[in-house]
Amino acid sequence: MPAIIPVEGDITRLAVDAIVNAANTSLGGGAGVNGAVHAAGGPGLLAETGLWYPHGLGTGDAAWTTAGNLPARWVIHAVGPNHRAGQRDRALLVSGYRRALEVADSLGARTVAFPVLSSGIFGWPFHDAVRTAVDTIALARTDVREAYLVAHGARALQAVQTALGVSTPLRVLQGLRELYRRGYQQLRLQPGMSPSGTHWRIAITTAENLRPGDPTPFDTPRDGTRVLHYSTADRAMVDGREVTAGTTPTEAAAIILDHVGNPDPEPVHPRYTAWFASLIAEVETATSATGQALPVDHAEDVRDRDAWELGRGSGHRHPAPPR
Repeated sequence: MPAIIPVEGDITRLAVDAIVNAANTSLGGGAGVNGAVHAAGGPGLLAETGLWYPHGLGTGDAAWTTAGNLPARWVIHAVGPNHRAGQRDRALLVSGYRRALEVADSLGARTVAFPVLSSGIFGWPFHDAVRTAVDTIALARTDVREAYLVAHGARALQAVQTALGVSTPLRVLQGLRELYRRGYQQLRLQPGMSPSGTHWRIAITTAENLRPGDPTPFDTPRDGTRVLHYSTADRAMVDGREVTAGTTPTEAAAIILDHVGNPDPEPVHPRYTAWFASLIAEVETATSATGQALPVDHAEDVRDRDAWELGRGSGHRHPAPPR
């Protein structure tokens, strides 16, 4: 799994093994990243694509040429979906990254720079395009060691950095969802913000470890050692182990289960499990739309007992868990 390195600037100036061009199906020059790559690489790029790929490429596919005047060794031309033209299947966007990595592996490329595919003139919603890039690259089985995700402008760079930062809490929540699916329905969570409002945090334990009727049950558990605590202040470290965008939900689930005492499955809380599934689905959808929508149930400015907020200060509510 490659390390993802966010970069602001001009992808054509990066001296990496390969840069990925946001190509169109004809593999001709164009606007945006595509135009910049062809302009900097020189006419040889267009000559090679015309000679080697006379019929172009399908959406979601990728192919390589030499890099012409660019400092990279190769250009990998990846065709993302044109959202503005009605191509809205996310699988095509995922395929563009996967195929680019497969081509990189065939070339022996170990450092590869990517634009945020389809996010420019093809009009894919930017935060979702970034989330797709981060998840697909990070979880790919590839020999690429470093993937530079190149953003155009400070706001775009911030979006990429946010997507990487939110990957750890997302994987924790997705790991918890996997445990519910496997029958560990007695698990409970309390997400919120630190007193300063700076960091998101979560506590996870089993229902039997909480005292019934206690208004702040996670503060007075029967066994504090069996409560998993994570805060974004800890960055990618969860219970002493690194959890990143490249961590699978299954791996995150194992960390949770180890800390809460490896209880036996108890598939006896279907209402809570269904509620949690709907919560995480909404968190994922809202995160793809806005960049960050982690659940909050006890920040000082959130007093609605009947709802959790998705993204502090967003006003986006989700029903609180069943009692």
